[in-house]
Amino acid sequence: MPGRRRSIAIRRILGLLLALVCATAAAAVTVSPAAAGNQGPGFVDPSTNVTLYQSLSARWWQWAFSTPDTPGGPFHNHQVDCAVNQPLHHVLFLAGPFNVIETVERTCAHAVQRGTWILVPVINTECSNRETDPRFFGATPEQRKACVQKELFNPADLSASVDGHSFPVSQSRFSVVSRDFPFRSVSGNPAIAGVVSGHSTSRGVWLLLNPLPIGVHTITFAGSYPNAGFSLSVTYRLTVA
Repeated sequence: MPGRRRSIAIRRILGLLLALVCATAAAAVTVSPAAAGNQGPGFVDPSTNVTLYQSLSARWWQWAFSTPDTPGGPFHNHQVDCAVNQPLHHVLFLAGPFNVIETVERTCAHAVQRGTWILVPVINTECSNRETDPRFFGATPEQRKACVQKELFNPADLSASVDGHSFPVSQSRFSVVSRDFPFRSVSGNPAIAGVVSGHSTSRGVWLLLNPLPIGVHTITFAGSYPNAGFSLSVTYRLTVA
């Protein structure tokens, strides 16, 4: 049953996050080299939390497929409601532009709850069995995995920062290939045309930020796919309260 599988998947991710919170409470928080001297914001190391990143990246794409791109929604520019259709209570999904070269500036209209982890999609793509563009099509899980790992989707020009503190997202450990996952799109979603059900695999550069302190923060990220002629640059301004 699709509904039951989705519920189990969400509980599994929440369990992973709970384990992560317990682990970080008992150990030193990993910080970027640039922030190490002044206790800048911390992040979850993907090299030691691969399963968590794979699960969250798949859940991010399911969120994108299931959320319409409406004025003032999370995929628009300027002041937006970042909380629309967010699937996990203690994780905020940010977003980049879809399918177009764009510089995006967003301000979250509502405060982010203190204690919220923030998933930054520095740059990412997916291949599914419902794509009409052959560059993004894969009929089987194996073909979809091979599809996202093509040279076409090798990223470059990667960067990410919070309040001026940079993160080493150009390192290979931040590149994550998700598990193969089911999805159902809604009308007007930014990721695929129409209302369809299918299966997809994603590959991307991801950064899971530890909860930020109370106050106003600026998050930036950028990247490109030179072989595909695609680039993005995104700035978020949000308040944690």
